[in-house]
Amino acid sequence: MIAGHVPLLFSDTVPSLPQIREGKVRALGVSTAVRLPSAPEIPPIAEAGVPGFDAAGWGVFSVPAGTPKDVVSKLQAALNGVLALPDVQQQIIRLGMIPARALLAGGAAALHQRRDRALGQGRAAGGPGWDGVMHGE
Repeated sequence: MIAGHVPLLFSDTVPSLPQIREGKVRALGVSTAVRLPSAPEIPPIAEAGVPGFDAAGWGVFSVPAGTPKDVVSKLQAALNGVLALPDVQQQIIRLGMIPARALLAGGAAALHQRRDRALGQGRAAGGPGWDGVMHGE
C-alpha cells in the first residue's frame, strides 16, 4: 500500500496506526462498531456509510478441554486482574485496540455465534461475509 501497488487495504490497527500517524496512509474507517480510544478521529465504517458494520477482531486464551473449573476460575480471575491494570489498559489502547475484560468461561462461544451471524448476513447480501478475514483467531 505504501509503495502504491495496492489502492485499498483492510489491516489490523497494530501495524497500521503508525503508518496513519506518519501520514503514509489515510484511514477511511475502523471496522469496530465504536471509535477506537487511540484514534477517535477515524470513524467506524458504520458511521462512514455502511450501517451495521461491525467486524472487530479478538483474541482468546484457552485451556485444554476438561480443565477443572476451579483452575479455570483462578486463571479467569488472574487474567481479569491483569486486564484491569491501568498500565495494561493504556498499552492496549496505544496498540490501537479496545480494552476489554476477559470473558467468562464459555464466552468465546458467544463471539463465534456473533461471527457466524455476520457471515450469514454477509452471504445473504450476496457477499462472502467475513470469509478470509477471521483467520488467526
